Formats: sequence, structure tokens, C-alpha cells
Amino acid sequence: KFIYLFIKGVLGYLDGDDLVCLLRKLKPTLKKNGLIVIKDNCVRNGQEPEFDPDDQYYVRSGEQFYDIAHRAGFTVVKDQCSKLKKVVRELLPIRIFVLALK
Repeated sequence: KFIYLFIKGVLGYLDGDDLVCLLRKLKPTLKKNGLIVIKDNCVRNGQEPEFDPDDQYYVRSGEQFYDIAHRAGFTVVKDQCSKLKKVVRELLPIRIFVLALK
């Protein structure tokens, strides 16, 4: 069993229900106090979630990540937005979510 799992930049290829299913399947691989760390692009606060039909990639809001975590049986224990020294408006913010078992 693992203390933590780190998932970066791939969850956007799953729709919400498939992501919930994946997180549920990962639960038994974690130790009792294990964590899942997710690092992914998010839309800015107040923006609508996006779907890129060419890449088949979802860019979610923070609220959607919280809902998905809750539906999968996790609690978000940390939520942090990457702070770039030079903010490029065209780039989406990167957020890190740390999930713990409920």
C-alpha cells in the first residue's frame, strides 16, 4: 500500500463520472492515512469549465474537483494554486489538491 499517490496532468482526459470511478478504485491502494495529490490545470475563479474537443480534455473548476473528491469518498485537505512570478494570461492556472480518505 502507498502513503501517497501523485497524479499530474492526466485527469482531464476523464469525464467526471470516470474520474470518480478511478479515485474509488485507488482507495484500496492507500495506507490508512494515505493521500492522493492531484496537480492539474483549472479554470480561473468565475470562469466556466472548458472542454477541448480536439484534445478531448476537460479543464475543471475547483468546485468540480471538490465535488468529484466528495463523490469518490475523499476530503480535500489542501488546495493550492501555483503562483508564477510572471503570470501569462493565456496559460491556465495550475492547482494542487490533496485528497484524504473520509
